[in-house]
Amino acid sequence: EASTAEGPVSVEGDRVILATGSGALELPGLPVDHTHILTSDDALALDRVPASIAIVGGGVIGCELAFIYQAFGSKVTVVEGQNRLLPLPSVDADMSALLQREMKKRRIGCELGRTLKDVRVEGGMVIKEPTPAQRKEPPIEAETVLVTVGRAPNTAGLGLAEAGVAVDGRGWIRADEHMRTSLPGVYAVGDALGPSRIMLAHVAAA
Repeated sequence: EASTAEGPVSVEGDRVILATGSGALELPGLPVDHTHILTSDDALALDRVPASIAIVGGGVIGCELAFIYQAFGSKVTVVEGQNRLLPLPSVDADMSALLQREMKKRRIGCELGRTLKDVRVEGGMVIKEPTPAQRKEPPIEAETVLVTVGRAPNTAGLGLAEAGVAVDGRGWIRADEHMRTSLPGVYAVGDALGPSRIMLAHVAAA
């Protein structure tokens, strides 16, 4: 059953494909306001180039946006909680070091082993002062903060459990190599499958 503006509509088919995608994750200590503190989705729809940007999360999305906005003319700083960029099992440390060198060449700031939360917005700037325990760390100031700490599945409210479609502990749909879910006749593609697959639109299309 599908919900429409005119009300519920029953839809029949030999096969069903679930392609509900994902949404940006948010951090409890860094509430997104879509004005100064943005998601990666917001970053793709900006009508201006901020003079300065702090990107929280040195994963694939954060690093990609860092190079894009630096090329546009922003002063960019990447803040990553772990001790290297792209802290993924599929990426070795040499690749992380190479990427960090490329950032340095382009004057992209890189703050590793550091988190960004409990910020304040003042005079059109987002400001993070170091705590007493972080007194050796410089303050971070930026016109805009991009939160790029990952994605979450858009599967809530679909009734997957009731229908018998298996998901993992985070809500990502489980599917085999042929995109078949645990419910016969129901398939899943794209971001709804989660980071165990390649989360790119052209992969979903294929």
